Amino acid sequence: MAVSVRVRWIILSIGLMLQPACSWTSGGDPNVLIVAVENLAFERLSCESGDLAGREYESFRIFCDEGVRFTHAFTTSTLSQPALASILTGLYPIEHGVRANGREALSSKIVTVPEAASYAGFRTWLISGGAPILRKSGMAQGFEVFDDVLSLSEQNWYRPAQDVVKNFISRLDKDSGRKCFFSVLYLSDLQFPEMETRSDLGEIRDRSFDSQMKEVAESLTQLIGQLKARRIWHRTHVILVGLNGGGGRTGEWPPLNLYSENTRVALFLKPARPNFDQGPQWTIDKNISLADLGYSLFEFVGVKTPEPPLPQLRRVSLYGLVNQPSSDWND
Repeated sequence: MAVSVRVRWIILSIGLMLQPACSWTSGGDPNVLIVAVENLAFERLSCESGDLAGREYESFRIFCDEGVRFTHAFTTSTLSQPALASILTGLYPIEHGVRANGREALSSKIVTVPEAASYAGFRTWLISGGAPILRKSGMAQGFEVFDDVLSLSEQNWYRPAQDVVKNFISRLDKDSGRKCFFSVLYLSDLQFPEMETRSDLGEIRDRSFDSQMKEVAESLTQLIGQLKARRIWHRTHVILVGLNGGGGRTGEWPPLNLYSENTRVALFLKPARPNFDQGPQWTIDKNISLADLGYSLFEFVGVKTPEPPLPQLRRVSLYGLVNQPSSDWND
């Protein structure tokens, strides 16, 4: 996208807001919070009765009870950096140019959702749980706060989910009473099943993938509790999404696994509800991609969606699913 086109888009977007920034006619400010999780495949977060038994999984049950569940959501890449780039731009990797972790940065010529949110009056933050979502990835554009300052060691290879949540809540309290926010929390815990975790009661868990799932779930329970205590939960669109499935096969490098176990990801949309009523409990079974999610986020922040470089690549908006379960796109 040429710089001149970018400038025209900015001017046009400011004049074509779909709704007043950070306000509803019914009262309350709609925030947008995205929790992007490594290795969160669709089959790892089931809403079937009994599959989420136990207090550890309370947060997952809340998403099942209060959110729209997408059963056929697919990542745009098995690698997290290009997948998150699709969420932040609404573009496929062939369009945004990020195809690998680390060596390819998102171009500053591409308009991102956080940039659009910032123009619309949102505070914009990203709290990273570790590599590869670092400032050098180019993901920082549009974020007034991009927290990738990590204290790593042989015993600590990433920022645990509970610390990501604490940093976010601390940032929220510092800016209390100001504008609404657009924020991304990147959780990398599920990549490290060999790392020790503790329950919120201080009990040491065994080292396994399931233990890390419990760590993520308990951290999200803390997040939900903190948002509810501040009366923010019902005024926030909260999106829980897997960046990839993390599935490998014997003798195969996991990123090369393009079977659904690695490309079909968990995706929940918990809509804002200004009147504190119960959220929707419907399921969408049609195929969507993380590029569709990113495409929709422009609408969530009240800004006209920029024209993609390759409009022939199908994109659909999920914004209408906040209020009704019907989807108007073709199979």
